[in-house]
Amino acid sequence: MSRHFGRMKALRGIGQAPLTPQLFGNAGTRYLERYNAPPEVFAMIAEKNHRHSMNNPNSQFQDEYSLEEIQASPRCGVR
Repeated sequence: MSRHFGRMKALRGIGQAPLTPQLFGNAGTRYLERYNAPPEVFAMIAEKNHRHSMNNPNSQFQDEYSLEEIQASPRCGVR
């Protein structure tokens, strides 16, 4: 993991947030940049995941959100 955190620090810096969310958030940002993908891709994934969580009694979050609600939500820690 030290290799991954070192690369993240070199590319994006390390903020005050916990390291794991920074790692995954930065990986998502890097994906969008590398493949020139629109951010809507992650909104569509979030909508599908929330929809499927409704049918899973063991899911941590069982709330359903529409694509529009997800796209209208604030983005935390976006650089």
